[in-house]
Parts: sequence; C-alpha cells; structure tokens
Amino acid sequence: MRHRAAVLLVTSAVALLAGCSGESVVADPPSADVIFDRAQQSADLLPADVASLYDGDSSRYVGEDSAGDRYWAVKDQSATACILHLPADDPEEYLGFCGGPGLSGETAAGIVVEYASSPSQLDPDSAELVGDTLLVKRP
Repeated sequence: MRHRAAVLLVTSAVALLAGCSGESVVADPPSADVIFDRAQQSADLLPADVASLYDGDSSRYVGEDSAGDRYWAVKDQSATACILHLPADDPEEYLGFCGGPGLSGETAAGIVVEYASSPSQLDPDSAELVGDTLLVKRP
C-alpha cells in the first residue's frame, strides 16, 4: 500500500512539473502556511500507513467534503506544502499532491483539489470549500 501511495505521489509531482510554464516555483503557497501556524492536535495526525511519507509533525486535518472524503494539509520531508486526499469509498487509496503556489491535483476519479488561498484551476464560487483551506470540485 505504501508503495502505491509513493508511486501516486511521484506521478502527481511529475504531472505537476510537466505542466509548468517556466514560472518560478516557491516551496509553499503564500497563505497555505496559515493552517500550519496552529498547534497540532490529535485529530491532525495522519493515518499510520501514510505518516512515513510526510513530516508527521506538520500534518493538519483540514476536513471532510460533502462526499465523505477526508483531507490533510501536510509538508513532505523537504518542507514542501502538500494536500493529502483519502477517499471515503476506499481509504487505503490515499493520494498526495505536493508543490508550490497554485498547487492543484486531480485524482483518477476526476476530483480536483487545491489550496483555497491560491487557486489555479478552480473558481471558488463553483467549488466546495473544505475547512477554510481547500477547494474541492467533483466531476
């Protein structure tokens, strides 16, 4: 399972980099750090099978969308901001998206997720706001 998540994480990073247009990439979206400013609570802890892929001290639970999928803001081992998605119908198929400003990721099911502070693909008026931190749009 960890291997599959790592492959998905690497695949997501490659897809993000392939779409870059020569803009400089900053480690974190400017206001994505706000969620990391609060103290970590027990609810913020990542599921055990995912924790080793990220900086566990940085994980912050964002919330659940209307379909029951759960999301965390977390930093990877190099302190880059990430979004972790765990689908309600298959919580072992988690997927992480990591990157800089305008971080946006899409699951195999077509769910688009990005930080609400720096949306690049989603219109805040037509996407669901999860935990005041993420925008989520389902197909």
